[in-house]
Formats: sequence, C-alpha cells, structure tokens
Amino acid sequence: MKMNNWNINIQRVLEWMKTTKNDITQEMVAINAILSLAEGVTDEDILGTYWVSIRSIGGSVEDFPKAKVGHAPSLPEEVYLNVDSVMNHIGSVFASAFDEVVAQVILPRGQTSRYEDSADFGDAMADKAKSLLEKAFKAGRWDGTLNDKGVPSVALVEKEEASE
Repeated sequence: MKMNNWNINIQRVLEWMKTTKNDITQEMVAINAILSLAEGVTDEDILGTYWVSIRSIGGSVEDFPKAKVGHAPSLPEEVYLNVDSVMNHIGSVFASAFDEVVAQVILPRGQTSRYEDSADFGDAMADKAKSLLEKAFKAGRWDGTLNDKGVPSVALVEKEEASE
C-alpha cells in the first residue's frame, strides 16, 4: 500500500473513531493495537498487511469508513482529509436532525423516493458538502484548510458565476 493511501485511509479511520456514536468496542481496541504496531513503519508491503487487518476488523462495524475505490484523489492529501473531516461532521449533524417530518418533506434529487433512514439522509448531505468543497477548492474559493474549530472558510459564488 502506498504511503499516501495509508495516510488517507488511516486519517479516515481515526476521524471515525473520534466521531463515532458507538462506545469503545473490541474492534476499536484491536484497530488501535494495529495502529500502534504500524507507528514508524515505512515498508509499504507491511503497511498493506496492516491495512488489510484494519479493514477486516472494521468491516463488521456498520459505519466503518470504507477505502475509496477508483481514481486517485484529484485534491492534495491535506485538502482531501479536510473534506473528509467536514463530510463526517455534516453527515453526523444531518443524520441526528432526521425525523418523520424531514423524511416527508426533504426529498432526494428527482423527488421520486424518500430517504430510507437517518444514515441515508446524513450520507446524502455529506456528499453535497463534499461536492461543494471540491468545486470551491478547484475554483479558488477555498484554500483547503480548516480553522481551529474544523470549519472551512468558503467564499460565496459571485452573482455572475452563479447565473452562468
């Protein structure tokens, strides 16, 4: 596993452990043990083995972050991790705000179905935040950083840009 991918995936796991609503579980203890073993390791084959173990252990937990599959990230690693952090926060906030009224009134794009549950709603809002942040970064309206409270500072779209 490439060091860059290790760093991205582990940052997502650490963020999950910090923000998960689950109490400390056996899985978290086991993952922490593997992370302790991996400290200072630079051999990418060994890191790959550790990642397989972490993924295997965490895979049984419902909200464990999955590794991104597909193309390499189009954002710098630090920006990618910041986007991921904001996505986790947005998803959690919106999932906790989900109730029967929201389920009946706020509909997914296309308005032909409803959100299945709070996790589905939270994931959809997190995806919207991701899209907004990626577009803002690429357009130069966000520098990819978060303040000390974890908040991005995104400039608004100028009226001419918004109408195009």
